[in-house]
Formats: sequence, structure tokens, C-alpha cells
Amino acid sequence: MRRKYNTRSRNNNKRQNKTREQPATKANSEHEASEHEEDATERMEQDHTEMLREGLATISKDIKELKQELRHELNMFKVELKREMKEEITNLQQEIDCKLTENHRELQKQQASITEAQTRIAELEEWKTDANETLTAVWEQTCRMQGKLTDLEGRSRRNNIRVFGLLEDTEGSSTSKYLEQLLSAELELPEGTNLQIQRAHRSLAPKPSQSTFL
Repeated sequence: MRRKYNTRSRNNNKRQNKTREQPATKANSEHEASEHEEDATERMEQDHTEMLREGLATISKDIKELKQELRHELNMFKVELKREMKEEITNLQQEIDCKLTENHRELQKQQASITEAQTRIAELEEWKTDANETLTAVWEQTCRMQGKLTDLEGRSRRNNIRVFGLLEDTEGSSTSKYLEQLLSAELELPEGTNLQIQRAHRSLAPKPSQSTFL
């Protein structure tokens, strides 16, 4: 019976000891778990911080590379723009020079044409003056010749009568009336006969002295 009791006592003691040890072990486990969680959180924060640093470093590197590329491209663009602008300005200058040369040549041609035209106009004006003078002289001569021709033609076509033996200046103021009266009286023509004398004048010879007959 004692043995059984002792066994039970020992078992009870063991149970009591285990009961006493369990809270201490549990507390230690919780402490260790808490420390482990803190370590894990700290490591995670460190990892996260490191990742952020690496990301920022990568971003900063990319930004620098992008800046360098942009600067390079901007410099290339400036160089290309300057070259194109220089070419455009050179081409424009050449075109302007060509246009100015063409305009200068055209102006020279026009100036030569104007000078030639002025020379011709001056010659024409001089010729016109000479021609006017010549035409005036020719016209006057033609008029004189026309008068003589008309007189000769009239004389050749008319029935001309020459009367001789009349005293000088006996015709008075009208030679036609004097001859009409003289012929009517000498020829004994009926009164009122119209002899139709168109023109009468003395001969063209010089006047003789008085009492001389023609």
C-alpha cells in the first residue's frame, strides 16, 4: 500500500512540477515569438528600406542617363538646326543674288531700250521738223504751180480774143465792161446781148508810153 501511495505522490509531484514549468515555458515562448516577430519586422523594414534605396538609386541613375541623352539629343538638334538654318540662309542669299543679278540685267536692257527709244524719238522729232519745213515749202510751191496750171488750163480752154489798137488806160476801172460795150457797139449786136466775158486783162507786156497802141 505504501508503494502505491508513494507512486501516486511522485506522480502528483511530477504533475505539479509540470504545471509549474508550463507557464514559465509558455512565457518564454511568447517572449521568443515576440522577439522573433520584432526581428522579422526589423528585417522587413531593413529590406524595404534597402529596396527603396536601390529603387531610388536606380531612378536617380535613369534620370541622369535620361538627362545625358536629352542633352546629347538637344545638342545634336542645335547642331542640326544651325546647319539647316545656315544652308537655308545660304540658299536664300544665293537666290536673292540671282534675282538681283537678273533684275540688274533687266534694268540694263530696259535702260538701253529707253536710251535707244529716246534717240529715235529725238531723230524723229528732228526729222519731223525738217519734214514739216520741206512739206511747207513743197506745199507752197505746189500751190503756186497749181495756180499757174489752173491759169494755163483756163486760158487753153477758153475762147480767147485779143484786141489790138486800143489806147492805154481807156478801159477804166473794169476791163470786162469796157470790152463788152466796145464789142456790142462795133459789131452792132442786139441790145441786151450777153457776151459772157469771164475775164479780161491787158497783155503782159510792159506798158508803152501814152498814145501808143497795143
